[in-house]
Amino acid sequence: MEELSYAQAKAKLQVILDQLEKGNVEIDELSTKIEEATRLYHLCQSKLQQAEQQVENALKGLDEDNQAEK
Repeated sequence: MEELSYAQAKAKLQVILDQLEKGNVEIDELSTKIEEATRLYHLCQSKLQQAEQQVENALKGLDEDNQAEK
């Protein structure tokens, strides 16, 4: 199964949350929807942490480059 992008996961999560808030989920589907929402939430959280780490590494690299040029 192909991993979703952050935007795709967030959109799917939002659809599930909207369904839950509006009560548009049958009781038989509730557990499955909550499990999927949890999985999507963790995927989004992981992608945000990865992006944050990449930004920190890039900034650290720029700072090291600036220090080396001085």
